[in-house]
Amino acid sequence: AHMGKDQEAKQNLETAIKFDDHDTQAYLELGNLYLKTDVERAIITFEKASAVDPESAEPQQARALALMQNSEFDRAEKVLRKALCRLDKRMHQQLRLSLVRVLIRRGDQSREQGDDAIANQYYKDALKEAVRLKRLQSECPEAYFFIGIIQFQFKEYKDALKSFEICLKNASPDEDYYFDVERNANLARIRTEKQIIPREEAAKIGDLLGLIFLGFLIALWIHYFWYKQGTMNETTMVLMTTLFLGLIIVAVLLPALSRLKLPGGFEAELTKPTPSVAKGPTSDSIPLSQSTSPTTPKENRSPSLNTYRFTSSPKQDNYGRN
Repeated sequence: AHMGKDQEAKQNLETAIKFDDHDTQAYLELGNLYLKTDVERAIITFEKASAVDPESAEPQQARALALMQNSEFDRAEKVLRKALCRLDKRMHQQLRLSLVRVLIRRGDQSREQGDDAIANQYYKDALKEAVRLKRLQSECPEAYFFIGIIQFQFKEYKDALKSFEICLKNASPDEDYYFDVERNANLARIRTEKQIIPREEAAKIGDLLGLIFLGFLIALWIHYFWYKQGTMNETTMVLMTTLFLGLIIVAVLLPALSRLKLPGGFEAELTKPTPSVAKGPTSDSIPLSQSTSPTTPKENRSPSLNTYRFTSSPKQDNYGRN
């Protein structure tokens, strides 16, 4: 029955376009219907909407989301960046939300392919855009959600938890994505707690080693000054003192050195790694802001990407759809 309604709506929209081929809203509605069955055709339909109304953000955003659903992330990013350069700044919030999401997905894809260096660059670019988004609207919950996800990818779990908590504070509990924020906040909280334990162990070991090396250094000085005419000369004394001072510094910094960042985006663990709790949050769970026309009805969601209806309101439209 649902498929029959969709088919009837397609026919009504196509008829409407024949009568008025400049009806942007009809193209957007039709493209959204095609997203369910034929992504390539949806992309073409959104491109027509963009040609009809090049000064509107909705067709560009719809086209980018369709390209992303088709795993054409490079094209999606180009569409959004061109729109951000060309369109009025008042339209930038939704476009930038989509751009951040595309960049995160590109980072996820690169990480899945084993290229962590490129993945990290995409995440950094996404973070830069998310910060700009936050400047556009300081209390935008989606901006903090994006920032939290990027921080989670960089294993900055404490900062990610803070961002998710700000998102929860600013978002309405009635939002469809509120549960996703809570789940990701719990993930970040668990990872934060797991991360504290190795650092505390490293701190204890560091303190113990620091005391041992300090004891050796004191013993060295006592030996040198007490038995000044002994076998140890001044050069040896300076070298040994420098060595022990260096070891003491390393011991004090040991907790901070529990994770070494190496060239090329690699990291080395100096403590026992914590067991994996669950896969971290991804951009798939992030909806776009509800403050403007795109909406996210539950029936249009797919497992890999939220699908969006581009209507100004959920009321009855002119083409037989609810």
